[in-house]
Amino acid sequence: MRILAVMLLAFVLGATTGWILAMGLYTIQTGWLGVHDHDGGGAMAYGLIIGPLAGLFLGTVLAAYAGLRLARTKPDAGRQP
Repeated sequence: MRILAVMLLAFVLGATTGWILAMGLYTIQTGWLGVHDHDGGGAMAYGLIIGPLAGLFLGTVLAAYAGLRLARTKPDAGRQP
């Protein structure tokens, strides 16, 4: 149960971080690199499509990593007493 809780927490943190990183990339593109987004389509794409996909990917990777890491440290993690 502990492994599941840690994996869920890792997924939520990874998903949030992935979305924030995607929006940070959009901010860097528009603010620092001078890319113009006149109609707001780029912001909507990053906020509603690219950000959640990046969050889903990063959250899945971090949850799998956390689960594998915890399962290796405790050899009988999946067994019931």
